[in-house]
Amino acid sequence: KTGKRAFEPSMHARLAKLGLLHKKDDPESLTEEERERFCVLGIDPTTISWRRVVDCNDKYLRKIEIGKSPSEFAKKKGVQLSREASFAITVSSEIMAIL
Repeated sequence: KTGKRAFEPSMHARLAKLGLLHKKDDPESLTEEERERFCVLGIDPTTISWRRVVDCNDKYLRKIEIGKSPSEFAKKKGVQLSREASFAITVSSEIMAIL
């Protein structure tokens, strides 16, 4: 191995879709903006639905707002990353039932 970065063959379709196929040989030739466009995951944080579980049933934890810490900001956008979440009791969690 030479230790040189290279695009995998599966990445060429994404490069073509973004109009970056002419740079298919050298990942280092991508600008910062092109890297962000190429590497975007497209995940909306509000759609992540992994509910936290606790061993006690507390009705005040059924609907809470998380991400209110001053350290939880999207650095590039400058917005707070808060969202609504909830807790469930451990016995009702499918993940905990598997464990």
